[in-house]
Amino acid sequence: MAERSREEAIELIRQMMSLTFEKGAMPGEVEQATKAVKRLLDKYQLSLLDVESGRYKEAVEKSPWDVNAQKMPNWWWLFTTNLSVAYDCRVIQSSWRDLEDSFRRKIRVIIVGHSSDVEVFWYMHETLYIRLLEMAVQEGKEQGYRGHGLNAFKGNYLAAASYKIRERIAEMRNPKTAVAEDRLSETTSLIHIKQAAVEEFVNTEWPELRHISRDINWGAGTQEGLAAGQNIELIHGMPSNGNGESALPSKTLNLPGS
Repeated sequence: MAERSREEAIELIRQMMSLTFEKGAMPGEVEQATKAVKRLLDKYQLSLLDVESGRYKEAVEKSPWDVNAQKMPNWWWLFTTNLSVAYDCRVIQSSWRDLEDSFRRKIRVIIVGHSSDVEVFWYMHETLYIRLLEMAVQEGKEQGYRGHGLNAFKGNYLAAASYKIRERIAEMRNPKTAVAEDRLSETTSLIHIKQAAVEEFVNTEWPELRHISRDINWGAGTQEGLAAGQNIELIHGMPSNGNGESALPSKTLNLPGS
């Protein structure tokens, strides 16, 4: 029998890795597949990064959003950044000039990521923002906050909730395969590939980009937001618009206090 090429070995490994209990494979089949994967990885000097890298061909894109505001609050950037990281995207802060408002420079938010990730990000950003804002307003009022105090409560609440949601999604997206425990960390390779592609795109497009450090304000509403982020139902994937197509978000935003 002729020696397999590297590409043939990679394809065989992929087939072996697709055998899981969840897909109806018997325990003996999974065990044999696991051993075969390890043998092939060693024989052809491959890593699971090599195996997964050829599977993801989707291009990285920029999704700009011109906001009709000259400044966005710190909590909003935290909320947006945490969700972007959760879905393998990056947030870039830029600006645009409003010709109808005395050429004032206003905020342009650019989401960078693979097209499907960007689509999911926008949907989750809008959906979670609306739901969490309603929860924050209700809880803040129940605790007696009004006016500026309520706005501060809402901001802390949403920032903290997004931080917890980011943690939860990272845990949920840790893939499990038939590969032995000592190789489980390598099974996240697809996520790493996507993240590396996004970082390369960002570094190429914005070589002098400055990193802005933002921290949660541990004030009123923070603990409540963490609890909300832990307990809120998370929806993975895009909703249907009734025609068998995914529904894009409107990318609208009503800031607390506006």
